[in-house]
Amino acid sequence: MTDETSANALPASELALARARLYELLGEIFANGVTISNLSFVQSIEELNTAIPEPFDPDAAAAAHYEIFEHQVPPYESIFVGESGLIGGAPSDRVRDTFHLIGFDGISNQRNCDHVSQLFTALGFLCRRRQDQIVRGQSDDPELTRGFHALFYEHLLLWFHSLALAVIEQGDPFYSHVVILALELVETHSREIETETFRQREGHSSLPVVSEPASKVGPDIDVENDVVATHELIEQLIRPSGCGFYFTRKLIQDLGRMISLPRGFTSRETMLQNLFQSAEKFESRKELVLKLDGFCKTAGKYYASRFDSRPHLKICLSGRIEALERTRKMLKRFDAQRPAQ
Repeated sequence: MTDETSANALPASELALARARLYELLGEIFANGVTISNLSFVQSIEELNTAIPEPFDPDAAAAAHYEIFEHQVPPYESIFVGESGLIGGAPSDRVRDTFHLIGFDGISNQRNCDHVSQLFTALGFLCRRRQDQIVRGQSDDPELTRGFHALFYEHLLLWFHSLALAVIEQGDPFYSHVVILALELVETHSREIETETFRQREGHSSLPVVSEPASKVGPDIDVENDVVATHELIEQLIRPSGCGFYFTRKLIQDLGRMISLPRGFTSRETMLQNLFQSAEKFESRKELVLKLDGFCKTAGKYYASRFDSRPHLKICLSGRIEALERTRKMLKRFDAQRPAQ
């Protein structure tokens, strides 16, 4: 992309402003859902308008948002990349450091800075800065490019595909359209930023690195040879950074329903414990393992489909795919063992 035109055949200033508005709208939707105040903007976007239930009911819209982002898929970076799988900690600190670098103060009414709505709003903030620079006739700013690069490659692209997959699996047409639109926007824009970063590096010795992405975690076992205990397998499945995808309550419910096993409806960890205990009791262990392996294969194919035509995403998604492969090896090892007596 240049200051004069873009690959989208829009003047660069118009493209930056359009992106800013769309990032900000997506931030609002991730934070609060569709509301009376943003409804007209949502309806102006063809990909979203077709999926809004009619007639619009603000109470029903609020309930749908709560079910997905409060009950099923909490949209925090720390949950998806952190070792504990809990909100906060080092992943939140890394987001806060990035916000400080780019001069973004965050949204004060959100519980934690690493909520996905904050990251999309931060992208909108940078797009408005870019639009302002273009209008002023200023050349590309390496620090602004670095801010975009950090938000994409050190944050969103490391986990947003996992969140999107979990949301799509909820079966809500509107929010499925939301995350698909968000993915397309992020993937296209990040490719342009990657190209811009390489071009700018030709004239600069280096651009600073804000933080290193969180490492993959999982039980400290040899998945090829060690005995895999049930609690170790559940520990692997319950943490997105270890498993490779987010196991929602709905997914666990659906899994139990497929093979007619009781699972309860409490915390995800307890639901999985109930599922494995029921599988042992009703001699459905192998069937349960096969279903879990099938989920891993589906998630792996989904990730691969995203970078097949977008090679710049491969390095970001490779950690998820490796985690899925480790999970599949643990499942295979678990299945080969004698069931608990």
